[in-house]
Amino acid sequence: TGVRAVPGRGIVGTVDGREVRAGNAPFLEESGVAVAPEALARASARAVLGRTPLFVAVDGRYAGFVTVADPERASSAAAVAALRDLGIAVVLLTGER
Repeated sequence: TGVRAVPGRGIVGTVDGREVRAGNAPFLEESGVAVAPEALARASARAVLGRTPLFVAVDGRYAGFVTVADPERASSAAAVAALRDLGIAVVLLTGER
């Protein structure tokens, strides 16, 4: 309940009466939740693989992290090739890793 998204940072809400925050490390740290250096290192290693880490805190205490990734669509290569064949320059702009 009471879910609030903070664009580019994370999300906060209540689950079973407990505050849950999920987002990037600075988002948690701004609310007083310390993210262990070891967790940052493990998350960074996964980010290199194209996964986005989401750090999680419950009731103001660090609980862990998960990583998410968008799978490449099978049709992507063909779509990009078709656009290039039409003389259209194709770029990918994203705020994700």
